[in-house]
Amino acid sequence: RKAISRKYQQSSKFQELSINTQKDYANKLDVFLRYTLEIDGLQEPLSKLLPGELSLPGINQIKEELYQRARDKGESGTSYINGQIRVASAMMSWAENNIEGVTNPFRGIQLGKEKARERYVTDLEYLSQYLAAVEHSPPYLPLVFEHAYLLACRSVEVCNLTIEDITEKGYIVRRTKGSKTNLVAWSERLEAARDAALMWREKVGCVNNVLIPSMRGNKLPKDTLQSAMQELKKHVQNAWNLHDLKRKGISDSENPDIGGHRSFAIMERYRVKLNSYNPPR
Repeated sequence: RKAISRKYQQSSKFQELSINTQKDYANKLDVFLRYTLEIDGLQEPLSKLLPGELSLPGINQIKEELYQRARDKGESGTSYINGQIRVASAMMSWAENNIEGVTNPFRGIQLGKEKARERYVTDLEYLSQYLAAVEHSPPYLPLVFEHAYLLACRSVEVCNLTIEDITEKGYIVRRTKGSKTNLVAWSERLEAARDAALMWREKVGCVNNVLIPSMRGNKLPKDTLQSAMQELKKHVQNAWNLHDLKRKGISDSENPDIGGHRSFAIMERYRVKLNSYNPPR
């Protein structure tokens, strides 16, 4: 399986993916292939199994164990676990078509239902966690918070911002996952966030075009940002996630199209603020 993973990641199919998607897929495959399955009384990692040794019942066994572990921790985890399985299935589907004697054992698998996250971060909750980040986190984290909220974008889109995206009229936000790139006009608060980011660039001696660099002045890696968030959550009760800020940005905006979603259905999933109406007269 490890050899198949290596060949898949070297394939043109894999190389056609964006760099961030490649990193995400590679990480999910690495984690998934470490899981173990009992073969002849021994626990063997999936990476050491030969084609034909892994079957749909075996995969279902691993899937249910992972779901149960998440439940035991009081977490859902369904979305992340399903993501690993989807990537592993995509790998085996490629292998079935490109490597002789290999079949896709994931065919027919039924994944657990993913519950859409509907949390709306209130202004007070945002301020509380923002101030905690100012006190306990690297200085780039509050900058990421402000940009993620005000631009209603994903954390990867914040990390991808460059000084070339700053225009006279506002920020050009290069959306990912099929969303439309758009321009978010300046407000006093957004201008303040921009100025703070430029000051941070100067402080760390950033020589590239990244808007919000890491402590070393380089592009902020996804795992570094995630580690900073995990550390911050030790200081915050009922902490929100970075992606919750995209939902808050869309919900608070006068125009929900700010998120760049191409379909009304997806846009509606991000509008989590409770609607308020006046009663009839």
